[in-house]
Amino acid sequence: MSGVQLLRVSKQFGYHRVVDGVQLSINPGEFMTLLGPSGCGKTTTLRMVAGFENPSSGVIKIGDCDVTHVSPNSRNTGMVFQSFALFPHLSVAENVAFGLKVRKVDAASIRERVREAISLVRLEGFENRLPRQLSGGQQQRGTSRSARSISSSGTSCSSISGAFSRLSALQQSTLRMIRARRCACRTASR
Repeated sequence: MSGVQLLRVSKQFGYHRVVDGVQLSINPGEFMTLLGPSGCGKTTTLRMVAGFENPSSGVIKIGDCDVTHVSPNSRNTGMVFQSFALFPHLSVAENVAFGLKVRKVDAASIRERVREAISLVRLEGFENRLPRQLSGGQQQRGTSRSARSISSSGTSCSSISGAFSRLSALQQSTLRMIRARRCACRTASR
């Protein structure tokens, strides 16, 4: 008896293929880890195994049963979700802009700050996607750039740097420059 099998499993969101023909067999009792860069399909694959996403093609088996189209509550699986504070019905850009709109920041400033935030975390091209259409890492980056993170408060700026410990040296340097500029601006305006 097999534990879990993925047979040529693929998933597309619109024209974007996020999982492409995965072939995987996990024996009963075996511990498996999916490793890869942000956006490579790890979370989407796990969501398909758990039944929270339907594959665009391929077959998922648990034991000897084809569970490809079986609902999550009818599978003998569990999943620990990556919990990010994103509104599921808002796009990435709308999530980033939300706090600024609540604070009644003018529209031009919101557009500029959203563009800057999305660029900083390398989510250009994903602005109109909903959270469920993003990888776990992309959701994490989108969350970290929520409007409260891009406020001019020194605390928010510091917490941004802590959340991005794995960024390249250039990106970390850019974050430090932005933090210094925003904190200096805040100090100068007092």
